Amino acid sequence: MYKKFIENGNRIWIKDLPELMDFYNNKIHRTIGVTPTEASKNLDLISEKIDEIIILIKIYKKIKNLILEIELEFINGKINLKKV
Repeated sequence: MYKKFIENGNRIWIKDLPELMDFYNNKIHRTIGVTPTEASKNLDLISEKIDEIIILIKIYKKIKNLILEIELEFINGKINLKKV
């Protein structure tokens, strides 16, 4: 967006907003594999990706909690790094 402002030599973004939104909505997004415009017209295109993302979020949360538990055990002196 900043690049667009520089091209126009100004910082008035309201005139450029429709063009920027159109660009964003019609660019393929890596996570969902389609453009937001396509996704909004056909949710079946992204339903599988949504399921994958939900699974990844659950895995991330479990790993994060495990790391926090290990850190807490280390802080409390229950883990001796010399033995690991």
